[in-house]
Amino acid sequence: MQTDRGTHFTAAIFDAVAKRLECVHTVSTPYHPQSQGVIERFNATFKQQLAKYTNEHYDDWDDYLRTTVSSYNSSVHQVTRFTPFQIFHKRKSVSIFEPIRRKVTIPRVNDYWDYFLRFEKVYMDHTRHNIRQNQQYAKRRYDSNRPNIQFTLKQPVFIIKPGMHPAFRELYEGPYKITKQLGPATFDVIDIHDRVKRVHSS
Repeated sequence: MQTDRGTHFTAAIFDAVAKRLECVHTVSTPYHPQSQGVIERFNATFKQQLAKYTNEHYDDWDDYLRTTVSSYNSSVHQVTRFTPFQIFHKRKSVSIFEPIRRKVTIPRVNDYWDYFLRFEKVYMDHTRHNIRQNQQYAKRRYDSNRPNIQFTLKQPVFIIKPGMHPAFRELYEGPYKITKQLGPATFDVIDIHDRVKRVHSS
């Protein structure tokens, strides 16, 4: 189980419960929210949907958890083009609004397992293909709007300070001077105290 470093995940009680359940708990690298990208995106969507149901005091949100989860799991994902329910269960979900079937055929366990394995490959192959297509499209769109800045030797530059940036703190430090280009976007720079740093221009 991987989480971020929120205090509710690093608390002693959480660690005790994880050990009791024999879960291996790891935490993500500080200041790298992209390592939890899928969860962060889900949380943003989930909170937005849940907010549509709650009252003006926001104290009844728990009454709508199941409804919101069901709605999310049965909605087609923009990237994968399948619903989360389909990807997990390898079949479409049955809505309460669909007419009741008078005749129900219960397959043998072995038949269902063969069906599951067959459609698991179909769903996974299509999902990977759709994700790859979306990533390529997103990269092309990003690159088309990104200026192609060129740097030269001895050019003075400022570099971004790593880590968090509280209010009133400078975002950049310098000036530095480029002394060597090591790759298309990798440079050695030197400050006024002759301290050398290796930086990336992205």
